[in-house]
Amino acid sequence: MAKKNFRTGFSRRPDDLNPQRTAAFVRERIYGSVTLLAVNFGMLAQPNLTVHHAFVIILTTTFGLWAAGLLASVLAHHVVHNKRMTRKELIDEVTIHRGLLLAAVPSIIMLTLAHFDFISLRTAIIADITLAITALTVTIISTTKHVSNSRLTTIISIALQLVAALGVILLKAGAH
Repeated sequence: MAKKNFRTGFSRRPDDLNPQRTAAFVRERIYGSVTLLAVNFGMLAQPNLTVHHAFVIILTTTFGLWAAGLLASVLAHHVVHNKRMTRKELIDEVTIHRGLLLAAVPSIIMLTLAHFDFISLRTAIIADITLAITALTVTIISTTKHVSNSRLTTIISIALQLVAALGVILLKAGAH
């Protein structure tokens, strides 16, 4: 049996990697990051926010989305296949949805720094927003390495993806 990679939970052997499973994990990670980015913008607008309250917001949002996503996967499987998931399928879903939980790590680190007064809460939130935007930008730029388009087409593609991401973030932030 191949050893599991601690960071992703996927085995290290390339023949054991399932591209759909990896894409689903990355999708959950991006979804979690975009959602928490919007939550951070919402927290930045709150005048009397405390570090404790910020932790509660981040953790309840993250675990709520994780639980809802996992429940949706289990129910959808049952509806489509008219049977329960096997243990392996359930473990695969938990592994995939773990990407959403990992999206909260930068927020937790920044809020921990604020909790111990290394940085202010506002600085922690701004730093978390900056990290999330940087990670999202790098992800979008990395999607162009596989495309064999011209430089102009690549730049237009990156710009459109960034505008779409900004639209989603603003839409989500408007709900908070």
